[in-house]
Amino acid sequence: MNILEGGDIVLTGLELDQLSDDELLEIIDKVAIFARTSPNQKLRIVKALQTKGHIVVMTGDGINDAPAIKEANIGIAMGKAGTDVTREAASIILVDDNFTTIVRAIEEGRGISGNVKKFLRYVLTGNIGAVLAIFTASLLRMPTPLIASQILMINLVTEGIPALALGLDSPYYNIMGEAPRDAKKSIFDKPLLKKIISRGLFMGLSAFSLFTGTFLLTGNIARARTLAYASIVVNQMLHVFDCRERTLTKNKYLFPAVGISTLILFGSIYIPAVAMLFGTCPLTIIDWIALLFMATFIGRLDYIKEKATRLVANRLSPLFA
Repeated sequence: MNILEGGDIVLTGLELDQLSDDELLEIIDKVAIFARTSPNQKLRIVKALQTKGHIVVMTGDGINDAPAIKEANIGIAMGKAGTDVTREAASIILVDDNFTTIVRAIEEGRGISGNVKKFLRYVLTGNIGAVLAIFTASLLRMPTPLIASQILMINLVTEGIPALALGLDSPYYNIMGEAPRDAKKSIFDKPLLKKIISRGLFMGLSAFSLFTGTFLLTGNIARARTLAYASIVVNQMLHVFDCRERTLTKNKYLFPAVGISTLILFGSIYIPAVAMLFGTCPLTIIDWIALLFMATFIGRLDYIKEKATRLVANRLSPLFA
């Protein structure tokens, strides 16, 4: 069955009893198979693995498995063949008694975790962009680029709908080939934070530049705010696809979500009654070309930055190895 690899150990219950706790800790990472173990020995194995920092999953169906299942980080009991005691001790009950279901459950869990990170990346990037534009304007004693109703529209509607669609993404192609995430680490790892902050900075500077240039050249505060508002939304409509960088499967909800958000953006600008509520005014074709150009440029600039960062890291890593 090719279970054993070079250096792996098979340890029986009798051999396990002859080891002290410290001796067990020294070799437990090399043990591939534990054979003929008692309930107390199973419990000891689980505790030893946890001491080594592992996240332990224990499966079983009999009463003798219950103590170890209870102690494990995740206890899985058989739904059909398992005893009542084992099912009570378990955190998960495998209804079909099929071990491949565990693999599918892990894949689904990793997919959900990945979608949460996509959601956070997408939403927080837009928030940073809006906050930066407003903060920079206040430092320079200029009018605020976005009013309250525009911020609410960005956060609750134009960003919210695509963000919900991101949450329905399928797991990406190599998700089961990755090492498990360290349970002690935050979901906000360094790569995610760098992506959020860098794209948010680019987005905020873009919105502020369009607002400042328009306001200083024309003095039309409504048009300047409309450009800043539309800049954030258009950038986010393109950014949502960048958040799916490793997902090759199609998301049937994403394009409709982007389409709905785009229509809402147009409605808030070109429907007079709605435009009055959000403090916007109609934009020209030149304005939209400038918005699309800036959004596309920011996307490519962010992509180039990530590639350059990886290239530098790969070149420098041998020097510090």
